[in-house]
Parts: sequence; structure tokens; C-alpha cells
Amino acid sequence: MRWSGRAGKLRERFDRFLSGSMPDDPLYLSNRGWKQRLKIAAIVGGPLLVIIAAITYGSLTAPSPVAAPTELSPAEIAARSLPGIPKDLKLGANVPLEVQEITIHQNERPRYISGLVKNPSDRSYQSAEFVFDLTDMDGSQVGAVSTTIRNVQPYSTTRFQIPIDQENAAFALVRDVRTF
Repeated sequence: MRWSGRAGKLRERFDRFLSGSMPDDPLYLSNRGWKQRLKIAAIVGGPLLVIIAAITYGSLTAPSPVAAPTELSPAEIAARSLPGIPKDLKLGANVPLEVQEITIHQNERPRYISGLVKNPSDRSYQSAEFVFDLTDMDGSQVGAVSTTIRNVQPYSTTRFQIPIDQENAAFALVRDVRTF
């Protein structure tokens, strides 16, 4: 392929630079002098030496690998995250009311949710508010309902019913329980 114009002249200069003057000898590539061979070696080997030097410098000056952190025990985590708290501190257990059973009655009119709430503690509650998220069969939320149960006695179970409007509600998930 012949180059023409400005690109052709630039190509010819580059070829002359690489191969030196072009003698009439058909074996002029194999009969190069040591200066020509050194020039080609510098052109090819120079960038290669720069890359090797950069890799060597980077590997020699790289920071040493840091040892993997050891896993802390729960006591060590507590000691580090809560300094100044006495070790003999006792907190009362927060025992909320438990929803033990919940059913969605879809085929009945009006639709409703029924369930059973258990108070596992020795404390009585004047009232307890329950909030339920309603989801369809795919788990997408279709609504929410709440109810309040009054006078929850210790160690007792209480039934509840909540009317719902959502026709495609398949599951009820406890979102929140507040006691008063």
C-alpha cells in the first residue's frame, strides 16, 4: 500500500529513521551496523525498560499487607462501644405482648382478621395497640390495619377481630406493638 501526501512523507521519514539510509544492497537489513542496531534496540527496549522499572518500583514501595482483623467477642464489642458502663448493670427484660395466631378470613363478608394475643409477663396492661401490614400472595403491601385491646391481664391470652377492606390481602404481618 502506498502512502500519499503528508502522511506518506511522514511514513517515509519514520521508515528512514528506523532503518537508516537505504543502500542499494538487497540485504541492507541484515547488514546493519552496530549504531543502527543500537538505535532499534533503544526504540523497542526503552519503553519496555520503563514499564519494568515502574512495576519494580511499585512492588518495592507498596505498603506491606495488613493482617486480617481478629473477630471480637461480644464482651469486647460491648466494652469498646459502651465505655464507662458498669459491668454489673442489670436491665429488665422488655417482654412485649406476643401475637400467637392470626388468620385472614377472605371468604366471609365482611372480611376480617382474627387472632390471639398472649401476655407472657406478670404485668397487666390497660391497653395495647397492634398495627398489622397486609400483603398479597406475592408479598406486596396492600394496606395496614390497627386495633386496640383493652385490659390485658398477666399470663393471659386475648382474642381479637379487625375488619378489613382489602380483597386481595393474604398475609398479615405485625408491624408494631405499643403497650400503655
